[in-house]
Amino acid sequence: MDFEKIDPHIRFLNIFSYFPKEDFYVVGYDYRLFYITDGKIFLNFKDSDHTLEKDSLAMIPSGIPYKLSAYNGTSCEIMCFNFDTVKNKLTYESVHPAPESVFDNSLMFESDRAVELGSPIVIPDASALHDRLFEIYREFKTKQFGYRKKGESLLASVLVSCVRNAGKMPKKEVRLALSVKEYLIENLSEECSAELLGEIFHYHPNYINRVFKENFGVTMHSFLIQRRIKNAKQLLASSNLSLEKIALKCGFKTLAHFSLSFKNNCGVSPSEYRKMSETIII
Repeated sequence: MDFEKIDPHIRFLNIFSYFPKEDFYVVGYDYRLFYITDGKIFLNFKDSDHTLEKDSLAMIPSGIPYKLSAYNGTSCEIMCFNFDTVKNKLTYESVHPAPESVFDNSLMFESDRAVELGSPIVIPDASALHDRLFEIYREFKTKQFGYRKKGESLLASVLVSCVRNAGKMPKKEVRLALSVKEYLIENLSEECSAELLGEIFHYHPNYINRVFKENFGVTMHSFLIQRRIKNAKQLLASSNLSLEKIALKCGFKTLAHFSLSFKNNCGVSPSEYRKMSETIII
């Protein structure tokens, strides 16, 4: 996902006294943002250890194992945000992190996240964010008109500051690859030739394709086919549209091209796949 399109949704926000009791790694199903308002606590990842003191901040993506440990047997006061960045599953409450041994990856609130927020961010002195964080807290506690819109907009600005502070801004090539990927996903049913992408992004088509493959492991053409086949499978299983209409809707110029691509990727023809996944539609 392009970082410019993040749209945070806060599921839980509170300030409380915290004393970790369990000594094992846990994994969250949504993002965790911890801001230490008083005291000290240890934060451990599999590859690094951190001491969080007053005004320290840690942002931990879902799916990343972490462990919090008490400092000298004392508790600390912590502001805790649980959120995702795409407003997905809005009716769901936040859930507690699970012990690493029983974590279910399929239950994460989002799977396609901004590369800038794909790894933990730890800021030893985040005092510059203090006022914004507490303004978000006040908005969610008083629940005045527009509190969620204002609070979540402020959280988006906090995340920008976190990325800048941690020096996690992606290189030019990564930004280009992400932008091309977003364009391809949004225009699956349209013409997306290498020449057209070159005109849109102002780079030579060969350069764009090389950068894309280096970042995602497949060529743009292969990525397009995979995504179009994925959409076609959903339509075959859930609609009564004709094969011709599905082919056009998914970006294939002809039924013959659609059928050949589908069979090469799935091992069966579109009509055979539809029979295999037949369900009653009401």
